[in-house]
Amino acid sequence: MADEADDVDTNKGDEGSKEPRTRDDTAVTAMGNALEKLRILGYEKEMSKKKNFVVFTDTSFALAAQNASAQFKSFLEIVVYLMKVCEQDFVVDKYDDPNTSVNKLILSLKIMGFPLDFPAAKLKQGFGEAVCSTLEFICDKALAAKGFAWAKPNYPKEEYAEEAEVDENVEVEADDEVPVEEEDEELYAMRGKAEENDLDESAKQIILTSVDPLLWKTELERVGPKLKAKTKEDEGKEWHAHIEQTKKHSMTITENLSGTTAQLKAITTQLSEVIQRMAEKEKHINNEFDHLRQEYHQIKEKLQGVTERCKEGSEKVNAMTTQHSDITEQLRETKSDMDSKGSKMTDTSPLVQIKAALQTLKVEIKNFELRIGVVGHTLLQSKAKQKAAHGKRSNEASSVDPEYDNSDDDLD
Repeated sequence: MADEADDVDTNKGDEGSKEPRTRDDTAVTAMGNALEKLRILGYEKEMSKKKNFVVFTDTSFALAAQNASAQFKSFLEIVVYLMKVCEQDFVVDKYDDPNTSVNKLILSLKIMGFPLDFPAAKLKQGFGEAVCSTLEFICDKALAAKGFAWAKPNYPKEEYAEEAEVDENVEVEADDEVPVEEEDEELYAMRGKAEENDLDESAKQIILTSVDPLLWKTELERVGPKLKAKTKEDEGKEWHAHIEQTKKHSMTITENLSGTTAQLKAITTQLSEVIQRMAEKEKHINNEFDHLRQEYHQIKEKLQGVTERCKEGSEKVNAMTTQHSDITEQLRETKSDMDSKGSKMTDTSPLVQIKAALQTLKVEIKNFELRIGVVGHTLLQSKAKQKAAHGKRSNEASSVDPEYDNSDDDLD
């Protein structure tokens, strides 16, 4: 039964050890794929500009590093570079908290269409399957943004090896201890598939090995000691050391307990005495200054009354100040109106203008009268000339025509 229990425990331990190992293998595989894509993107040229840059490996973000903060920082830096290639708005400030940076990254991943099937704490670790899968997804988006496309693989044509003629009469002794190489097994399987009709003949053939048994044993003797698990001599004896150490501590405590207890009691008595003296002193001070306390309360009440009256007075002063400003504004407007009207009443400029206009009219009248006189004089002179000329013509007519009557000139 004990053996069965041990077997069950070992099986459980193996299962427990296999689970994280499988997870690590998955993370390493994803990191390897992401690393190949990063090399295609030429991340080394861009990231080498930064200080303390280290080239990534297949386990950079697949396994935990000694410096977790540096690993998380490297992860954020490569993500920022890839987001820039993808033309995504993702910026991480150096003063940001890791939780803030992870939340920003998750929002950007949701926008890009990444299926989040793990908690945010996985990304905060800076390593693991979640980190590697996220990195691989962003690399795919970056390659798509650059227009990169994978070419179809070219598979080489495999030619089957020709079988050598086997002599059935020859007996060959096979060493059971010598393992068969995997390449021979694959070749044997390929031959079996290619020659399905000759199964009987292939079954009769004996598999030969190309490894020398002597060399194999020599290599086994060389590597065997290194494969053995080394056990420490102190394993299994730790509980004895713990018990002895506990006994020593117990003896030390027992030795120092009596002295420490006495000291603590003395300190307790001193503190109680000090507290009692302080209480008595406090009572004495309260009794001695009780009248001052009452006076203080009375003065405080008076101060409150004065403060209220001061507030009321301040409010009245503010109201009166506002009223005074309004009245002052009205007075200013009234003064301005009176000044404008007074200036209009005492202004003699219109009279001066009227006098100037009258003088101008007088001058113009004189000019017109002078011109009228000149014109009248000219008219009289012209009439006189006409009469003189007419008189001459009448005299000439009288000398020529005796029947001419001078009374006609008077009619003119």
